[in-house]
Amino acid sequence: MSPKSLEERLVALVDEWHSETSAAALLALGEPGLRRVLDAKEGKGTLQRPGADARDYEDALHQVILALGKHALGAVLDEMRRRGWSDERMVLSGLGGVADPRIVEMLATLYASKVPLDRQMAVAHLGAQRDSRATEVLVRALRDRSESVRLAAVKSLGETGDASGIEALTAFAKRAAGKPWIAAEARSAIAKLRKSRRAPRGD
Repeated sequence: MSPKSLEERLVALVDEWHSETSAAALLALGEPGLRRVLDAKEGKGTLQRPGADARDYEDALHQVILALGKHALGAVLDEMRRRGWSDERMVLSGLGGVADPRIVEMLATLYASKVPLDRQMAVAHLGAQRDSRATEVLVRALRDRSESVRLAAVKSLGETGDASGIEALTAFAKRAAGKPWIAAEARSAIAKLRKSRRAPRGD
């Protein structure tokens, strides 16, 4: 495929992103497609169609990187590391939503940041990780000094499907009794975990 054809195909994919259908077409472009997507993320040119909304474009680019990570994480990580991307940049570019032990490690590292917004972003992504280490970080985050981080941890624990978080959430709800809306979020997360525990498991 010529560089011009590759560019045209990628612009079309980003502009009309349709989950798995578009992901299959993207993966068919191989390493040249991956490299060009990361170039765009670095601001080396753009894959944005003229006149497209900038926020929609950034969201689509995020989904593109997430799809690449889900299907070819090793290749994506290798290329990002070759470019000198930090763990924080990798997970925030879209990889934070990929359920994989390597991503859990990156998010746990990000949670160790002294910057509350970094910690909040880390716990927000940890909810997608079906990994006991993710649950451990989220339980610790329920006692974070930042209320926004604590609230993000509550919501993420509800998304993990890990019933081991129920006890910690129950204790958190009691501590938050003076703030009814926060306690309500904790009870909602507990309900989600109880529901997931009752749900039948696939083979």
